[in-house]
Amino acid sequence: MRLFAKRMLCSVLLAASLICTSLPAQANHQVPQQQAAAETSAVLLPTTLTPGLLKQGYSGWAVRQLQTNLKTLGYYTHWKITGYYGTVTKQAVKNFQLAYSIHADGVVGPVTQREISHAILKRKMIADTTHYTGVKYVWGAESPSKGFDCSGFVYYMFRKFGVNVPRTTSAGLYKYGRAINRWKLQPGDLVFFALEGKHISHVGFYMGHNKFISATSSKGIWVYSMSNTFWGPHFVGARRYY
Repeated sequence: MRLFAKRMLCSVLLAASLICTSLPAQANHQVPQQQAAAETSAVLLPTTLTPGLLKQGYSGWAVRQLQTNLKTLGYYTHWKITGYYGTVTKQAVKNFQLAYSIHADGVVGPVTQREISHAILKRKMIADTTHYTGVKYVWGAESPSKGFDCSGFVYYMFRKFGVNVPRTTSAGLYKYGRAINRWKLQPGDLVFFALEGKHISHVGFYMGHNKFISATSSKGIWVYSMSNTFWGPHFVGARRYY
């Protein structure tokens, strides 16, 4: 009996020592897991970059896209798209802002971003207008298959590129958008002419380089100079609709 009791006591003491030595090991394993969780949550913290705002010192994909757009529009003249918003990019932004009558601070906020997006779309639209050169003039028509009148051509092109514009006359279109000085004209602006006295009776798209494209009764869709001896004297104003 004494031998049996001694063996039982040894077994109990051995088990207790194993339990005591295993507890610290379990606690030590918990520390790295907590640290890993903290590092993971740190990666998921929101960025401090203000959405919709780009300025000097920033870099990344959004800056590359900005530089690409400004290069398309002719304002970013550096040979390489760098992705860094330095002095060259800031000056390109300021030049764009001056051309589009925006406060020229060299910072791309919501207004500047919107105008850049609109300018890019209108450049694409103006490039597409030349595909309809020679399409016949038909009063009241607004499609390549049936023909165009001047306001119908404006309506068709804007709608094709996702811009909602009312289907109205040239005089009606003159009531929309904002007035633009002739020396501030940009591709996609609407130019208006008074062919009968002082009443507006014709509209076209400004293309840049002192040219506009429109549907005319003599040639259908055609490109003309703003200084043309016929059109020049009849020009009355311009509007920026989008």
